Amino acid sequence: MSAESNTARAASSGRGFVFYSTVPPISLELTNRCNLKCPYCANNTLTRPDGFIRWDLLERLVDQCADGRHALDWLHGTGEPLLWDRLEEVIKLITSRKAGKGNFATNATLLNPGRVESLLKAGLRTIYISLDSMNPEIYRSTRGGDVHKAITNIQTMISMVPADFGVTIALMNHKTQVITDRDIALFRDTFGPEERVKLALIENGMLPSAREDYRRHPATYSTCSSPKDYFFIALDGRVALCGRDQDLMHVIGDAKVETIDEIWFKRENQIVFRNIALGVGKCPNVCTKHCHLKAPSRSRSLRWAFGLTVN
Repeated sequence: MSAESNTARAASSGRGFVFYSTVPPISLELTNRCNLKCPYCANNTLTRPDGFIRWDLLERLVDQCADGRHALDWLHGTGEPLLWDRLEEVIKLITSRKAGKGNFATNATLLNPGRVESLLKAGLRTIYISLDSMNPEIYRSTRGGDVHKAITNIQTMISMVPADFGVTIALMNHKTQVITDRDIALFRDTFGPEERVKLALIENGMLPSAREDYRRHPATYSTCSSPKDYFFIALDGRVALCGRDQDLMHVIGDAKVETIDEIWFKRENQIVFRNIALGVGKCPNVCTKHCHLKAPSRSRSLRWAFGLTVN
């Protein structure tokens, strides 16, 4: 749906002020259980109960996204989606209703040949794999698993999927690892030169409730636009301010009782989006005390004192 349509819909509902006129791609958490223990992820420190999403909530969200109204593009949050035996049903439901891409990120340790076959039959057409490191010692110390198992699963999957299937594999720079040209050469030797196998070279980012800060260059910033990247819905239906807020330190709505549009275009949420994007007014503690946003200064707030109320 176009930004203009979203804006018109928001205005017609009487909500008035709109800062982000388009609902971003939805990242829906099917489970917050995981089989790895990465210190830079919030999974190990979650204060909310673990489990799986209720099917009635899932259907409610698919209904709202059907026929391209919104994009249920990602099926992960703080957990490993392959731990749920109904993952294939979810993908089939989403793709059949044209409610999004139904992709997911995985650590690949559970991506055995049988699972690859069932995912392909369900309609999966792309996959994102968080490998993070190909160094066995670093992988073991940060993820608590066997990198050789993950690599073997990925290689087998690549040999099974059709030529138009997209594979993205992420390697991560963090405080104990810097990806070098040698690592990239090893990546190509291991997974092949095919164009469909993409290397995503990423930087470890700040997660407010993670056990440790693994960034190479910790810093604070005057502005942040993270909310417009993903609309993160936790398995219990609560919606976080952004995808970084994995333990729901700042909840902006409840998808069990509110629609996606109602949550996103709620006036108080749009004001928060604006404030942290511009570094003005009142910003949530999760941003200024637990993440990388600097607390707005009075001088920066005064820039917006005329013609645009800063709350």
